[in-house]
Amino acid sequence: MTGTLELLSEYIQKEGSPVAFGGNPKGKVKGYGMVVKGEIKVNQVSYVNGLKHNLISASQLCDNGLDVLFKIKLCIMYKCDTKIEVMRANRRGDLYLICFDTFQSKEEICLVSSIKNEEAWLWHTRFCHLNFHTLEKLVKLNLVKGLPNIKFEKDHLCSACEMGKTQKIFP
Repeated sequence: MTGTLELLSEYIQKEGSPVAFGGNPKGKVKGYGMVVKGEIKVNQVSYVNGLKHNLISASQLCDNGLDVLFKIKLCIMYKCDTKIEVMRANRRGDLYLICFDTFQSKEEICLVSSIKNEEAWLWHTRFCHLNFHTLEKLVKLNLVKGLPNIKFEKDHLCSACEMGKTQKIFP
């Protein structure tokens, strides 16, 4: 997803779902296009007005014919058919950063790779604290449009769920 319309070719204006940014501001998908860098083409890239960083998901790269290999300090992308390396991303903190030198802006694009299970907890909250087992079923049976295919693992207790399960002892 990008906030820079100039990066997209074959842009189609189409209102999409809302997007939550870090720090709680919200944006909305305004359309879709394709990002092209040399031989690499990434389809269905969302344009979100106001987004300050360009984000690429590893699954989106895989869907566009690339194998993605994450190492401790490096991410390497290969073409699936030829196994030729086409891109590298260096790790900075929890992000893998790519500098697309063919773009005039010289902006770095963040490949989000989070060790934390933040997205699963976000969906847990969005579905009114639905349990993780049921969220897994929704993904497995493809019952909710837009629900990402991620692993829902409960690594800690949600404070809101904990409060809902407490009982007052009768005096």
